[in-house]
Order: sequence, then structure tokens, then C-alpha cells
Amino acid sequence: MPKSFRIGTRGSLLARTQSTQIKEALEQLTGHAFELEIIQTQGDQDTSKPLWQLEGKDFFTKELDQALLERKIDLVVHSYKDLGSERPKDIQLAAITERKFGHDILLTSTATVNLLKDKKIREFNLGTSSPRRIHNCKKHLASYLPYGEDLTIKTKMLRGNINTRIEKLRNGEYHGIVLALAGLERLALTPASKEPLKELLTGLDFMLLPHSSFPSAASQGALAIECHRENSEVCQMLEKLRHEKTEDEIFRERQAFNDYGGGCHLAVGIQVDFRNGHYLHIHKGTLENEEINNRHIEGIALPKPEGSLFIGLPESRRAQLKGFSPQVIMDEVIEKVPLSGINLAPGPLYITSINVLNAIEGKEIKHSLWVPGNKTWKRMAGEGHWIQGSSDGLGDNELKNFIQSEALQLFPHTIKGNLQVLTHTEGTSPLGKIISCYNRKSKSIEEKHIEELKKVGLFYWTSFYQYETFCQLFPFVEKAKHACGLGKTWDQFKKKEIAVTPVAALEDLKPWDLL
Repeated sequence: MPKSFRIGTRGSLLARTQSTQIKEALEQLTGHAFELEIIQTQGDQDTSKPLWQLEGKDFFTKELDQALLERKIDLVVHSYKDLGSERPKDIQLAAITERKFGHDILLTSTATVNLLKDKKIREFNLGTSSPRRIHNCKKHLASYLPYGEDLTIKTKMLRGNINTRIEKLRNGEYHGIVLALAGLERLALTPASKEPLKELLTGLDFMLLPHSSFPSAASQGALAIECHRENSEVCQMLEKLRHEKTEDEIFRERQAFNDYGGGCHLAVGIQVDFRNGHYLHIHKGTLENEEINNRHIEGIALPKPEGSLFIGLPESRRAQLKGFSPQVIMDEVIEKVPLSGINLAPGPLYITSINVLNAIEGKEIKHSLWVPGNKTWKRMAGEGHWIQGSSDGLGDNELKNFIQSEALQLFPHTIKGNLQVLTHTEGTSPLGKIISCYNRKSKSIEEKHIEELKKVGLFYWTSFYQYETFCQLFPFVEKAKHACGLGKTWDQFKKKEIAVTPVAALEDLKPWDLL
């Protein structure tokens, strides 16, 4: 016989929307009825200060906890990042739901984007009250903005629910604000909240901040559903909502969060993504006046350093290898030859590498722009382009996720349908139509360079084509040790069942450089 259960939730539009989505999922899964019980919390009532300046703790949960402990409600839906490290002993975390987006998103007006492109803004006022966002945005954001080389990022306090924050942006109180993409996404999934959100986003543009420089708060984007430990019936029902991959990621993020000391004052972003069979960790921020910059792949150790190091970038890009010695061997074999007469139709562009830029140099670009990683992003930003997002070095599937975002579809300038994929003449992509911009070909090299290649102990490849070309020209290469990033190149190595070590960042290779 169907029963009725009560879901405790905060009163904000986002809290009510995500609780309603859980309500509907549970009703479909169980056949029981669920109703929302709105409970105001201290964090909702006092928005005059940043959370880390308020007295006490558990600003968004204390009142909900009390109602759950007194059995006035049967379960609570939380944004997991609002939960403190220490929870009441009689409250059980019964389910962590699937996290689709953990990213932060920068919102600004189209007018502000144009002012940046015209170099008419030299001090960018950013709305955020998060110590993590304040530190990482002040340190890194300028280089991702058009002509940002001499741009100063100033932060101003921003509190309130999503709608209130966007209204403040629209009223001109900030040049930009940073929000969690997951919040926008949940509002966009429900018709009642989607329409007002769409109206609020009119005239705005966005930038998806890459995790490699702007990792989110530990457990951001995931929902935590709690119940009373003795309420076995509800605990069993909530098992149906558990998402194992998200749980494994969140467990690692919260563990790191606690290791850094936890709390809303923590200025360290912590992101863990399960990618291609591996857990990629990114921790970035500041702790006790020390810079935190930890990017690693869990359980992966490079082979014992021996021989020299090859990094598969052309000699012309050696300047990117800051901190590496001149003895690092670069790719002098593969040449990229730009094509002429490139025609770009209206619609979003995916600039798959820096090599594309020579082919489109001088063309007026007013498209929505997407890139594969930070190097291409910063190069294009330095030339005055506004980039909306990247695959962050993780391959086409990362962008496929963004294409499917309901929230991003609400912006006037975004991916709608397929991308135009600007790449080489042999390129393929599931993301859209290929536009050939350059040829790849091998060239002859001096015998001296071949002898240098024979001494290489580790080859770091930037494409599988590069690996195949070198093995064809120099068979001894195949027997060496190989490494690459966790994106498309890794996928191709694994498909061919070739042994390769995944590398989180080029800096991981510096032990080889010390030989």
C-alpha cells in the first residue's frame, strides 16, 4: 500500500527544484508519495557576510538536521558541498546521486565581452565570496580572458541564491560572477524554473572554467540524501538513487578536503574525475600561505628514469616547457602545413590545436569558440578571442557532455547542434563537420638527431599519429617506454593494446629531465 514521506529542503528556488526532481524520481521508483517540507536555514537568512566570516558552522544544515533527528521529516536533499565533515551520529548518508557537471561557470554580459575585446576594461570586477574561487581566479583568470595579459582581477562579495546573483550581474554590480554549473543545469531541467532562468540569461555570455586551473569545491555538483539511521525503510528506498562512480569520486574529494583541514574558509579547489579507467586528481589553491598545485593520476608512477626525455612538441613551442632544460628532445620530424581558402560557416568552432590558427589567421571570427586545452585557449585569449570552454586535454567526450547541457543551450551564443571541427586533413570527430586546416607530413632529419632519439628513455606523445610515424621511420622507438595524456591519444594507444603510461601534466616528467 502506498505511503507518504516528507522531504526536508531549504527554501531557495534551486533547493526546491532539486528536491522536487528527487521527489519525482522516488515516486517513480517506489510508487509512494513524497512531499516537500521547506525549512529556513541560517545560511539562507544571513547573506550580509561571506560564510567564512559567520559565527559557527553548518550554516545550511543545522535546522534540517534538527528536523530529521526529531523525525519531523523523513529525508533531506543537500547540495553535498554544503555538508560539513562531521555529521550527527544518528544521521545516515543514504545516497549520492549522479554528478554530471562539477565545473564552475563564469557569467558576464555580451557587452562586457566586447569591452574586453576592445581593451576598454583593465580591472575586472568579479563577484564571488568563496576563498577558493577568490584565490584561483585572481591568480589564473586574467590569462583566460581576451587581452588579459595586463588585466587585474578584483573580487567583490557575492551571496544569495542563483537568481539573486544573476540579477546583481545584470544590474551592473559586477563585470562577471562565478557560479556552479550544476545549479544552473538543475534549474534548466525543470520547466517551472527553466523559463525564468532563460529570461535571466538573456544578453549574457559564459565561460566554462577548466578544472586544471579552477577545480571546484570538494563534492560540488553532487546531491547528498540523508535520513535517520534507524529509518531502515527510507534508507533502503534511497539505495535506488545511488551512483557508484560519483560516490567513488566524492569519497576521494572529501578525504582530501578533510586532509586540508576542511571548512568554508578553505581556499583549495579539489576535483577528482574517473577518466578512462583512472582517477585524475586536481587540487589547486592556497593553504597557510603555501601554494597548492597538485595534479596527479591515482596509483600511477612513471617508470624509473633512464635515458633522455622526448616531448612531442615542435621546436617552435619549446618556450612552453618552462623549467625544463634545453636537453629535452623535441619533435623535428612532423611538419604541419597550413591550408589556404578556409571557409567558416556561421556556428560554433572547435579549434582542435594551435596548428589551426595559422590557417585562419586574419579571418574575422565571431563564432562560439571551443578549444582542446589551456595552451590553445591562452594563445587565442591573448589575441583577443573569447573562449567558452575546452575539453581540458581529456578528449572529445568532455565536449560531448557540454553539448548535452540543458543550461548551456539557454545562452544565445553556444553550441546548438554540431560543432565545426577545425583540424588536419585526416581528422575525424563525433562532434561535427570536419574543416581541414592543415596537412601533416614527415620530413627528413639529420643523423645527429636520430642518434639523440636512440638515447631517449621515455617518449611523451601528443598524438597517436606521431607515435606511428616515428615507429615507421625509426623502428627502435617502438621498444622504448611511452607516455601521453588521458585524452584522445590515450584512447588510441589502449585500443591498439600498446603499453603506455598516462601523465596528468607535463611537470610530472621533470624527474627524467634531471638526468
